Amino acid sequence: MGLFNSIIKSYKLKRISNILVGNLNESIGDTISNFFDGDRSTELNNAILDLYYLAKKDPTTRPLLNKYKIDKNLFRDLYWLLIKHRFAGHRKGHYIPASTLVFGDTLEYVLRVKSNPNLSMDDAKYRVIRYFDRNEIGEIKFENEEDALQKNEESQYSQLNKVELISKAKELMFPLKILSDVLEKRLVNEFPEVVKLSNWGSFQNIYIVAASAVIALQLHYEVFEDDRTEVELAMRASLSEEIDKFEELYVGCVQFIKEAIIKNKNAAIFIYAAFWTYTLISGKENTGKGKRQESMVVALIAESYQNSTAGYWNDIE
Repeated sequence: MGLFNSIIKSYKLKRISNILVGNLNESIGDTISNFFDGDRSTELNNAILDLYYLAKKDPTTRPLLNKYKIDKNLFRDLYWLLIKHRFAGHRKGHYIPASTLVFGDTLEYVLRVKSNPNLSMDDAKYRVIRYFDRNEIGEIKFENEEDALQKNEESQYSQLNKVELISKAKELMFPLKILSDVLEKRLVNEFPEVVKLSNWGSFQNIYIVAASAVIALQLHYEVFEDDRTEVELAMRASLSEEIDKFEELYVGCVQFIKEAIIKNKNAAIFIYAAFWTYTLISGKENTGKGKRQESMVVALIAESYQNSTAGYWNDIE
């Protein structure tokens, strides 16, 4: 690819990536309002289509799309598959899920992983992130398990002490109770109508379930794969002793978040957790003052999840 074409590609990729990421300066309240209006979904679908056409024009990715018979619908599914497996964030100016699909080396790698049932897309994300982080060039070769583990240890995803992780998992109830009390008082103060919602009396338990789901999903970012299940089960067992029907609610919340990420819009998981929370406490009713107030209630819940859950597993001395 010539220098001129490379500059044009970089410009188009940056523009598309900015749309996919969304407006980082936008308030959570405005983001939620856009979700209610449904405008964001159309914008995302158009951006993914533009990304597909960019890949179709590139000499390094076009042959791969043809080889694997990837049309625009399968390309869109592939993008959401990357989102599902947490291909996220920026590295050296690249928005990971977008850039992965328009560079030949990374696209070929994820397509080979996807087509091989013995390979893990969850593991592949770390390799792709490292590829961009180190400004690598050339084919991404498959590594054996020992090499992959060694390189993961060299990356930013450091191994945390399992004993401390499990201990922290079991202590989750107390801080979440405090946070739910604070948020409950704020919602009642700013939006008195919330007390009329059909399941408002269960707000604390519902809040804690969704917060724990967000924290559990962050295990994919902050804890090595071999430790995730044990830590999550310890957390769930502890909260099940405190909250009636916790397991049923927890599974439902996690499923809601995962399906929303795949099928709807590219947003942070704490926003979907807030939607789930509001749906349960409202019984699918509204606050009586229209969509704007609904969106602001959801925004406050989302803001609480964002502030209280970020980096939970990394905050270990």
